Amino acid sequence: MNKVRAFAKTSLIYFLGTVLTKLISFFLLPLYSQKLPADQFGYFDYTVTIVTIVVGTVCMELWVGAIRFLLARDGRKAKDAVVCNSLVLAGIACLLLAGVGGVLSLLLPVPHLIYVFFYGLAYLLQSLYGSFARGFGRNMDFAVSGILSGVVNMLVNVVFIGALGGGVEVLYLAFIAGAAVQVGYIEIRLRLLKSVRRENFSPALLRELLRFCRPLFINSVSYWLLSSYSKLVIGGTLGMGANGIYSMALRFSSVITLFTGVLSLAWQETVFVRRSPEEKGTLYAAGMGWCFQGMAAALILMLPAVRVLFPYVIGEEYAGALALIPLCLMNTVASGFSDFVGKVIIAENRTKGIFYSSLAGALLCVLLSTLLIRPLGLAMAPAAILAGFLVMIGIRLRLLHGVGRLAVPWKSGALLAVLLAGALAVYYAGSVLWNLAFGAAAAGALLFAGRRPLKSLLSALLGRENRKEETT
Repeated sequence: MNKVRAFAKTSLIYFLGTVLTKLISFFLLPLYSQKLPADQFGYFDYTVTIVTIVVGTVCMELWVGAIRFLLARDGRKAKDAVVCNSLVLAGIACLLLAGVGGVLSLLLPVPHLIYVFFYGLAYLLQSLYGSFARGFGRNMDFAVSGILSGVVNMLVNVVFIGALGGGVEVLYLAFIAGAAVQVGYIEIRLRLLKSVRRENFSPALLRELLRFCRPLFINSVSYWLLSSYSKLVIGGTLGMGANGIYSMALRFSSVITLFTGVLSLAWQETVFVRRSPEEKGTLYAAGMGWCFQGMAAALILMLPAVRVLFPYVIGEEYAGALALIPLCLMNTVASGFSDFVGKVIIAENRTKGIFYSSLAGALLCVLLSTLLIRPLGLAMAPAAILAGFLVMIGIRLRLLHGVGRLAVPWKSGALLAVLLAGALAVYYAGSVLWNLAFGAAAAGALLFAGRRPLKSLLSALLGRENRKEETT
């Protein structure tokens, strides 16, 4: 019960820290769809897609390695050594990114290149500093910094796009400003730059970090091909306007991303703590089962909610996004669950398995996207991604054979399958009123079916079980 309580409290802290940012992204959809043309919004998402893979490749997912090493070490001095060497690697990565940006400026006429470059730097520092805060156990500081970042991002968007009529460049500036606030807050609270000293620099630790991150860097490329390659195909074949419609559909996934991201962050810290093989097996089975059921329930509830809200929050230019949203939501759930299972594989130091599973899913997605998007249209993009994620999940679960397994009671699985089929049918064929009624009925059914695990989770969160144990 102590493990459940710790996981629940960590999840709650991360929920508080990320909920505002994700909900802001959702609440800004009316502003984006009314004020920004689809081709401009599509170009922004197109460049962010490229920046994400470039930064992840150059930095080799350094922030994942940083938190893994920080959680495995005790004491400020040992943690400072990890921070110092991580920042050294980040500094080298920044120089490489500057070189890439300089070459691009000479060879290609890239619109808003300076904004794109600083977006990449902000993405790197925000990811790294977030890992530092979590690795030091400063989860509340991580949460508060995320809230501040979200507020700043929203204010910049509302003022410069909503009030002053700014263009797509504001989207870059809003993210950069929010990331700067988050990094600055964490630095003030933890004084991390003080760790950059000669005595903390260790070539051996540097090599160890690189060795750990190398497979993750290859996985980053594979994951990008799986989740984002289709955007490049859409932009190159159907145009930036179509990419903007697809990007708008993806924004509706932000609420589920909030849920899956919170679970993933808390799960990462839970599985990285050293435990006996017996404890790990029980934890993995229970955690993956709860995660699967929770994500499926979130998907079922999101479908009618989106169908009800869509006509009131999205402009006519983006109406084509409505038909794409269910597949995009499924992709988000599949992505979240694959990441959840991947954290277990990383905790078991089987990082090569992460690479092979990601590569298999990515190759399938690339093949399907390349062959099907041009002749069959936008819907093939999320369909190809879903196929890739399902292959990845299958391989990763197989890799955990003998360590942990996915355990879902058959009654729960049957209920989720029936509700999901009903949600999809009502979404595509039913009216707004039908979707509203189905959403209420599904919520009631899920709450009733999950009343016992929800009660246990709430008791763990409130510490009731511990108080009972103390009185006996």
